[in-house]
Amino acid sequence: MFKIFEEEPGELTITEAIAVASFVYLLISSAFNTGYFNNVPGHFVELFTLQDLFALTLPVIEYVFGVFVLYSVISILSFWSIHEAWNVLSGNFERVVDILFSDTLQFKLGMLFIIAISMVLTGIVGIIGISSFAALVLPSIFINGLLAYIYVVAWRTGHVRYRTALWIVALNAWMIAYASGRSWLKSEIADLSDVQSFITKDGTCIDRKLLRAAGGGLLLYNPGLKQFEIRSRDDFKTLYPLRTCT
Repeated sequence: MFKIFEEEPGELTITEAIAVASFVYLLISSAFNTGYFNNVPGHFVELFTLQDLFALTLPVIEYVFGVFVLYSVISILSFWSIHEAWNVLSGNFERVVDILFSDTLQFKLGMLFIIAISMVLTGIVGIIGISSFAALVLPSIFINGLLAYIYVVAWRTGHVRYRTALWIVALNAWMIAYASGRSWLKSEIADLSDVQSFITKDGTCIDRKLLRAAGGGLLLYNPGLKQFEIRSRDDFKTLYPLRTCT
């Protein structure tokens, strides 16, 4: 049994670290693609395979890498200020967690308050009509990240067991990844700047946005009809990088 499931985790071996990294990848990728494919209208989800569920496209990987680079640059340029601010915030947060877990009623009221904030943030994003991926996924990152960190601090301060904290962190990581997949699809179909022209084998020119190579074919979005399509790769003989049909 891996040490991460013990009550008090020890140092991981290389084999265990690889196993944990693989599990984290499968957890995040499956949640992301579940959120993505489940929000495609119709019964297209039945055409997607298990391989599609665990695959991440290059744009997603590039986005994650870009966020990591940006965070690294900001951390390097302002290391001391971020470090000091984090120490102050974490110290105050520990006191908040102590109060939260000291009484059952206070804990329930705190969770209800967090849920209310989540609903308000989600409602604001929906009312404004924002289509940016970062803005769409921000409420989930804030709320689920906050819940995960609460239980990490609660474990460190002895309020909950390690297994409980691990389960809550994994659950909220899955929810963030699911919301990211849903938000990624919504931002993709809102941005029509990269619509391309496809020439079918019978010479017909159609304008479509290529979303995914999945389900044994191509998942396309028709900007004119605002509908999704799955077509076989064999249906096309030419693909242009820009919209040329209209």
